[in-house]
Amino acid sequence: MPIGNPDDMVPRALKVLQMAARVAAEDSRRALKLLKYLGVHSPVSSFHEHSDPKVAAELLRLLEEGSNIALMVDAGTPGVADPGHLLVAEAHRRAIRVCPVPGACAAVVALCVSGLPGDRFLFEGFLPSRPAARQQCLRRLTDCDRTMVFYESPRRIQATVTDMVECFGPARRATLARELSKTHEELQSSTLSEIHAWLLADPRRCLGEMALVVAGVPAAPATKEPALDEAGRHLLAVLATELPATQVARLAARITGRDRESLYRFLHQRS
Repeated sequence: MPIGNPDDMVPRALKVLQMAARVAAEDSRRALKLLKYLGVHSPVSSFHEHSDPKVAAELLRLLEEGSNIALMVDAGTPGVADPGHLLVAEAHRRAIRVCPVPGACAAVVALCVSGLPGDRFLFEGFLPSRPAARQQCLRRLTDCDRTMVFYESPRRIQATVTDMVECFGPARRATLARELSKTHEELQSSTLSEIHAWLLADPRRCLGEMALVVAGVPAAPATKEPALDEAGRHLLAVLATELPATQVARLAARITGRDRESLYRFLHQRS
């Protein structure tokens, strides 16, 4: 299913929908609206993470009888941040053929327009909704050197960016992609602190579907080891037993007055 613009539907996907005996849709109302626009009249069944197990059983029965079923999610590719993989896994278990139909994916589209490296990236999907769990998850990612891609809801986007500023640092590069391919599409590519201010400046910027692409930890350049006395090395060692390297460098810089980046490189040279 397109992320937003129905004209992004690929021709092969349209043919699959036209030939399907049943369309299993994450949101049947949105699916019916799109199918009507495309002139497709295949019957639609609702299939999502809260569906009764009998729904999946019925879809699998139809597949085993030889019917073609098209799996459709709200926006993007089935199996990416949605429960479609459960049906696919069971189809594999029953030796039912599964055919991928390439199409739009918000995570990949956001990565493409972010300007951040896409040769190696980490897709995290939706972070936990509870603040403590979300912060814990982000702290585990503070030393990640890959570009990271997140999805977020309008209700939590400000809180999530606030937590990212705290965990990743205000100067970390990022791109917030809002309402991709839709009428009110917006991109804000800057630092996390600037994105935070951008969101606060206009509440309307917190509306819609969000994808947030965040740079990984910059690769440490080959430099000479910073000169640290015994007390400085001891401080870093103690902090490193409790905190990720990014937070250790930030706290040690406040205490010693040294450059945070040089302290961070020192930690990695010693790891």
